[in-house]
Amino acid sequence: MNRRQFLKQCSAFTGALIFSSCSDSLISQKKTAKLTAKKKPNIIVLLADDLGYSDLGCYNSEYIKTPNLDTLAAQGIKFTSSYAAAPLCSPARAALLTGRIPARSAIYSFIPVETGHPIHLKTNEVTIASLLKNVGYETAHFGKWHLNSSMNPADDFPQPDDHGFDYSFGTCGAARDNTNGKSIDPDNYWRNRSAVGKLSGYPCEIVVNDAMNWLENKRDKNKPFFQYICFNEPHNPILEAKEMPKDIMKMYPPPIPEEDARYFATVTTLDQQIGRFLDKIKKLNLDENTFVVFASDNGPLRDFSQNPLRGYKSQCYEGGIRTPGIIRFPGYTKPGTECDVPISFVDFAPTFCELAGAKMPTDRAIDGVSILPIFKNKKIVRKTPLFWYFFRDFPQAALREGDWIMVARLDSEIPKTQHRFYCSNMHFIREKPLVSFELYNIKNDIGQQNNLADSKPERFKAMKKKMVDLHKEVIAEGYVWPDSDFEGTEWEMK
Repeated sequence: MNRRQFLKQCSAFTGALIFSSCSDSLISQKKTAKLTAKKKPNIIVLLADDLGYSDLGCYNSEYIKTPNLDTLAAQGIKFTSSYAAAPLCSPARAALLTGRIPARSAIYSFIPVETGHPIHLKTNEVTIASLLKNVGYETAHFGKWHLNSSMNPADDFPQPDDHGFDYSFGTCGAARDNTNGKSIDPDNYWRNRSAVGKLSGYPCEIVVNDAMNWLENKRDKNKPFFQYICFNEPHNPILEAKEMPKDIMKMYPPPIPEEDARYFATVTTLDQQIGRFLDKIKKLNLDENTFVVFASDNGPLRDFSQNPLRGYKSQCYEGGIRTPGIIRFPGYTKPGTECDVPISFVDFAPTFCELAGAKMPTDRAIDGVSILPIFKNKKIVRKTPLFWYFFRDFPQAALREGDWIMVARLDSEIPKTQHRFYCSNMHFIREKPLVSFELYNIKNDIGQQNNLADSKPERFKAMKKKMVDLHKEVIAEGYVWPDSDFEGTEWEMK
């Protein structure tokens, strides 16, 4: 069996998923539906990097073994329409922390992690870490940050502590050994603005070790906590087979092609480390009062990891933005629930604020809503439709409303460069309108194969107006990175 035959076989298993609205009740009968208990809940976000929609066992992956995340889903809610807020890393992370469409925060693209790139999450953005800290939470960040181009304070970019985190351990971008470029045994981690030096192990292992140590030995145990844990895996480059855990590689023997076996093993390694972390939560008797979210920052680069969706990372088709999404909150989420209500990263901050008794800012647009009504078997009401924008790959925008999703392109093709943001890109973003609109009923056509733009004219017209207006609004609000910020850097390219 060659690789293409094998992958086609994988596709056959993942091509059909069962979708439904939430089951009759998401509320466990053990407790009432009141979510603002006297004891504020702990909140944990577990964020994978480039994990595809069908890369977990509980999302119908036939080959990849993820027993710990499958168990987490069985203990809580598996969302089948869970979305990152962008099809790329830095914008998605900005939205998760702020509750805002990332273009409003002027995070338009991937931020290069070479010293000198000027784009960063500005300190006038209010993050969920700051909001939770204000109501008595202890806050900690672990792993990939990717909201500036350097974790070195000498480079004068805002760091996690400038955005409300009491503690930080991680990297600006991907974990790397700078001598060979590999992720194993990295040497580019920083802890609280100080370089850590050479470390031993896999990135997910290193991050979990520090997150567990913080829980046991460093946090104030009299305070509720927020942990934002961002993994490197399964982002490229994938390690060679000889560098992967031998016991895990054995799970994926021939005829599985080695390239796929290494990817599968990477996901299983991540799952194993998340299992270690969740076991620690239970051992410390924290699991009963802890709200846990698992998601991915965007869709995959790897073919077949997005099945049955169309598109990949960097595209605003479903394959670039829809990812696994799991929430467990014992006593409030009914075990084994599957829910197809659309949720997004922009919803996390409002949800966490409601859990903690905090308030979202009122002096700026907030695009997300609290999803806690879902747990009470109620509908969530959005003032702002779910909207995605990434200017570098087609289609560059999407808007979802109910079972309908519209995608569109920008008028004219952007100059061919990598996803890195160059000086000239700012003018492109500000000037180009949306064109070439497509319309899909995503409930009936999850693969986005049947464009209904011509056959549903009223729906098309209404959604097009909303999309055009919202696109204009967020672009107008976003900070304009001036040409002067790029002077003297390699990003000054015209």
